[in-house]
Amino acid sequence: MRSSTEHTCAQCHTRFVLSGAQVFIPRPCPACGTVGRAREEIGGYRLHEVLRRSGLGVIFRAEDSAGGALAVKILQPALAGESTDADYFVSEVWAIARLNHPNCLRIFAAGVEHGSAWIAMEWLPHGSLADRLAARGRLREAEVLSIGVQAAAALGAAHAAGHSHRDLEPNNFVFADALTVKVTDFGQAALYQVAGDDLGTMWGRAWYVSPERLRNEPEEAHSDIYSLGATLFHALTGSPLHEAEPNGQTTLELLESGEVRVEDFVPALNERTVLVLNRMLAAEPAQRFQHWSEVASQLSQAGSLVARRDASAHARAAAPLPPAARPVGRQAAPRSKRPWVVATLLFFALAIVAGVVAWRHRVVAPVSRVVAVAPSPRVVPPTSAPPPTPAATPPPATPTGFDWRGWKTAVLQAPADREPLKAGATVVPPSGALRLLGSGRGLGAELEEGAFHFRTLEGNWTLTAHLVALDGMAGLSVREAAAHDRAGLSVWFTPERKAAAAVRKVNGAKLDLIPPVATTKASWLRLSRRGAVLTAEVSTNAKQWKAITRQEGVPVGLKPVVGFLVWSGSKARPATAVFDRVAVARVK
Repeated sequence: MRSSTEHTCAQCHTRFVLSGAQVFIPRPCPACGTVGRAREEIGGYRLHEVLRRSGLGVIFRAEDSAGGALAVKILQPALAGESTDADYFVSEVWAIARLNHPNCLRIFAAGVEHGSAWIAMEWLPHGSLADRLAARGRLREAEVLSIGVQAAAALGAAHAAGHSHRDLEPNNFVFADALTVKVTDFGQAALYQVAGDDLGTMWGRAWYVSPERLRNEPEEAHSDIYSLGATLFHALTGSPLHEAEPNGQTTLELLESGEVRVEDFVPALNERTVLVLNRMLAAEPAQRFQHWSEVASQLSQAGSLVARRDASAHARAAAPLPPAARPVGRQAAPRSKRPWVVATLLFFALAIVAGVVAWRHRVVAPVSRVVAVAPSPRVVPPTSAPPPTPAATPPPATPTGFDWRGWKTAVLQAPADREPLKAGATVVPPSGALRLLGSGRGLGAELEEGAFHFRTLEGNWTLTAHLVALDGMAGLSVREAAAHDRAGLSVWFTPERKAAAAVRKVNGAKLDLIPPVATTKASWLRLSRRGAVLTAEVSTNAKQWKAITRQEGVPVGLKPVVGFLVWSGSKARPATAVFDRVAVARVK
């Protein structure tokens, strides 16, 4: 049985019960929405902000007793409290920590507290493969192959020591620097083993899970080989396999029976890259590589071929023009090693020209004393450059799909607060995604604190956005003015990906909070105005929408401000949200 703790909200003093890992994770108060957590430490490490959520765990930035920075991952589901399970988990994590491979994330400690398993590990602030894909969409072939070689080396070392990973996905590849990648979350497989035995559950996202795991067949290295191939496929194409819901029925059917042809998705790949990835993604384990050493070797060979191809293409692009095509006069002609030869030839040439001119003059002169001389064409001296060729008009820049001109960033903060909140907004090229930074305690009762990126929108409209990354709480808002106490409507996602909303019908009055609605897979938000009606909706695919609330008669005025919100639940700590696929549609 998991332990439970009674927690009291610091804002409204409402009491509610938290169980297991919930005591360490910042959670909104069910009454007022204020974010807080019951315990600030685990295993002697002080927890700070949530870095990201991955698989079945939450990763915090933390510090040890000496103030050193590290990361702590609290894993879920919680262990059932059996001492044998806890001992097994800790022993497995320590066995993995002894791998000491340069492409494996270092593990410092592990344990079980309040029924929750945790791992203290190296913190790398350079982001994950998932972060790079969110920012850039897809990666270059050479970069993907380099990641694959390093990951295969780490996974091969782990498999040789008797460890499988079982949950490879882009979040589990983190960067020590721009080029070096490390595989993380090996220790999570130990928890999966315990939880799977207890609950009969298969863990992992179906985009990256091998077909034999879906069929509940025995797992070996082949399963992780498939998962690495699926991750590299995502990095090359910018989309996961089959582009369906990660655990939907369509995806499961395709993964169980469908063969993948990488060349159908990225035609310009090197032939060796295609062969390697197609074999890694074979539906039947016997058709894949049988050893990690083969995977690393084949990926390395493909990387060498691609590097050679790219270097050759670069050399051709940078090669100078051949001598016949060089513009005259741009470069001095090389001097002859024998100047007397040049002088002699020049003398004979001048003599011949003089003889020809004299002969023509003797023949033509007697015919007519008046010679009409036609205007001679302009002779370009040998040392002058030819007229410049008009430069080709460069192609237009790739559009981002949304025009961010005219948008501004403001802080929603009560005048009595002296310490200014953090706020900032940047547009990430070339995707055009909005990265919004802001601190603040959030929305609750009279309180509204956070960052607001907005512009004025008249008439009827619809604002749609996809929330691709979130650390804290973030969403959309329409209000009478860019201030903390103005009438309006807001909709947002909590860290648990629940959708919540709040409405203020009179300036300065209390916010009416709409209880959070569980929307595990939702990542789309839509806010719209039709006359006097404001509607807030969420969706998993931007096709089927679920209304969180519809409000009529909220006095936002004829020219309300509409935009994006983010807050962290704390004045001291900023939160980040990334919105992409943003669209504003005008409606009659």
